[in-house]
Amino acid sequence: MQRFKHIKTLVLITFGSMAVVLAWAVQSHSKNQPAPLKKASGQGKERPLIYDPALLARFQHLTAELNFNKKHCTYAGSIDMTDPADSTNTATGIGFLFSRSGDDYYYKLGNTETIHRDGLNIFIRHDQRKVVVSKQDISVHAPVGSTMLIEKNLRDEHYTLTEKKSGASKTLTILNERHLACKELTMTYDTVSGKLQKIYARLTDPGNFLNKNRDRVTQVWISRMEETDVLAAYPSVNDVVRRAGEQWALAPAYANYELIIL
Repeated sequence: MQRFKHIKTLVLITFGSMAVVLAWAVQSHSKNQPAPLKKASGQGKERPLIYDPALLARFQHLTAELNFNKKHCTYAGSIDMTDPADSTNTATGIGFLFSRSGDDYYYKLGNTETIHRDGLNIFIRHDQRKVVVSKQDISVHAPVGSTMLIEKNLRDEHYTLTEKKSGASKTLTILNERHLACKELTMTYDTVSGKLQKIYARLTDPGNFLNKNRDRVTQVWISRMEETDVLAAYPSVNDVVRRAGEQWALAPAYANYELIIL
C-alpha cells in the first residue's frame, strides 16, 4: 500500500500536476490555497515587487507549453522526488509518457499504465498484477492566463521572478522562502529551441514550514514535447480487457492479473 501511495503522488505531479503546479503559482486566493506568510511587525516595510515584462511573457509561454488540453500532444520524461518527512515518497528516475488524441489518451508512469478510450479507463498496475476498469471523463487543468493575471498573482503571493543563464539553457525562477505551500518553482528551457527541459518545485513541509531542510522537492525532466499523438504505438482497451457478454474479461496476455471493476 505504501508503494501505491507513492505512485498516486507521482501521478499527481505528472499528468495532473506538471500543469497544475505551474498554474497554481499564478492562480492564488482560491478557497483551498493558504495565504503567504506575512512579515512580522518590526521587520520593515516591504518593497513593491517589480517584474520584467519579458520574463512574465516567458513564464506565460513556458506554462502554456504544458497544456494537456491540446487535442493532440505527447509528453515524456522522468521524475525525481525527495520527501525528508516520508521516505516512501522519495524516488528517482521514474519514467513517464502521456499522449493524447482527442478525448482519448495513454499514460505510462513507472510500472503503471492508464488507457482511456471513449470514457472508459483501464488502469494497469504491473507490480501487483491488477487491472482496474472504470468509467471516467478526462479532466485536465487549464493553462495559466494572461501576463497581467500572472503579474497580479505573483505579486499577491509575494514571489520574486528572476532568470539565470547556464550554458545553452536558461532557468526562470519564482521564489518566496516564507510561502506556506510552494517556496520555489523553476522552469529550465533550451535557449535555441525554446523548449522546456526541466521543472523544479520545492514545496513546504506543512508541519515545519520554516525549516528548509524539510522541504519536499520534485524535479520533472522533460525529454519529449510534441503536438502529435502516438496512441497507436501503445496498448488499446482490447489488448487488456474484452467483453464477454455483459461482463468484462481479461485478454490472454493478462490472464494471470486480478480484474477489478469499479
